[in-house]
Amino acid sequence: MTLHELTAGLCSFIKSINYTEILEKVWIRSSKPYPISLSLRKLQGLLKDDLPMDRDCFNLIVRKIMLDDIQTSQKTKQLIAKHYLDIKFWMTTDFGRHPDFRKKLDVEQLANSVRSWPGIKYNVSTCKSIHIPVQCIDEFILFTLDQDTRTVYILDPTPINPMYRYNPLAKYVKKIIWISEHLPKAMSKACPGSRWNEDILLWH
Repeated sequence: MTLHELTAGLCSFIKSINYTEILEKVWIRSSKPYPISLSLRKLQGLLKDDLPMDRDCFNLIVRKIMLDDIQTSQKTKQLIAKHYLDIKFWMTTDFGRHPDFRKKLDVEQLANSVRSWPGIKYNVSTCKSIHIPVQCIDEFILFTLDQDTRTVYILDPTPINPMYRYNPLAKYVKKIIWISEHLPKAMSKACPGSRWNEDILLWH
């Protein structure tokens, strides 16, 4: 079997299981930098196009991407240029919740969500870009902060809502302001004196 055939067969097998007891069993565990466990039910949801992606699945995928970058840098002896955050940073900020019900911001927990990934020693402050995923209801939007060009790039896979057709950026203004408020708080504790403490509201 080719790798493609093997992968397709495994996916079909996972989707075919419908026993409740088996669906609740944990199939994947990852411990660093914090524990993530995926049940078979969550894996099934990941393979269904009509369901939103589970947050733990999303975070584990981000972890895999970062691990691949770390292994590549170790082989090529290059510095880590990109730093990936998972959805934990965004969730810690409590965006979208009414101020009366918003939990008190835990700056230490926020700082932990932006620190270097385990597996290799590197400093986030030396990275040229930071990728920040944002979850809004069932959507995931990616904000990429490019230090070299002082630019914020936005990758949104959803179609532009007609109400934003005359000003597409209006959809993202509150989120950019929120990131500009909370990222320096996290970085000032995780990487004191870092260039990532700049006000991104002044960027392109």
